[in-house]
Amino acid sequence: MTPAQQLYSNSPSVGVLAPDMKVPTVHQWNLTIQRQLGNNTLASIGYVGKRGTRLYRNYNINQISATPILPSFLAMQQNVAAKCRADGTQCPAGVSGVTVPIVQQGFVTSAFVNSTATATDLAQNAAGNFATRIENTTLALHLRPNQQFATVNYLDNSSDSYYHSFQAAIRKQFSSGLMLGATYTFGKSIDNGSSDPGGASVSISSTSATAPADIRDWRNERGRSNFDRRHVITTNFVYELPFGKGKRFLGAPPRLLDGLVGGGG
Repeated sequence: MTPAQQLYSNSPSVGVLAPDMKVPTVHQWNLTIQRQLGNNTLASIGYVGKRGTRLYRNYNINQISATPILPSFLAMQQNVAAKCRADGTQCPAGVSGVTVPIVQQGFVTSAFVNSTATATDLAQNAAGNFATRIENTTLALHLRPNQQFATVNYLDNSSDSYYHSFQAAIRKQFSSGLMLGATYTFGKSIDNGSSDPGGASVSISSTSATAPADIRDWRNERGRSNFDRRHVITTNFVYELPFGKGKRFLGAPPRLLDGLVGGGG
């Protein structure tokens, strides 16, 4: 039996998988030049690139669309800017309010568009939130593709990513009791979906911070990855303390002291 259509807040959610899932792939390439400096120091510079294709992506294919109500939303903002009520009534003398189509056509009431919640949506340009409130009020505008469900979380692997970086490193091999190393990376990571919804630590949810703002225009989702770091510097060192048997200081210490400061012999 086909489930009945119902308001957004009362509708169940469902998760589905793309029928043509493929194996995600990552290609990597690099070019590195190394040069020895002195007897025990090595320096290198290089370029590292990566390309990820068919990466996992999870999103709500039943996303509410604000497009049908945008003309009304803009009309309400115009009314408020003119010191009228959102529905275009109670305007100052000499001012005429703009007709709000969704009120004129009876989809929502004047009380709904004149409410405090709507005033907040108008002030914050939150047309999407206003559309969600409509779906919680009436089914007449069909702002969801399928009004049997609230969200339909769809898992496919249509995301991709790019990574380019310049990397430099210098390493002094262990000598005279000291080893040093330092690396610097100047990189940029770009994708259209930074999370891995197939990972064990990530819940399959279209309401996370990484959910797309508009599934009808994925170009808006392309940008720097959530984990992008333009500059990364790492350093490390190992220093052998000059104490204990055969060392510069305390060359012939008692056995107990040698075990504490020199590591024994």
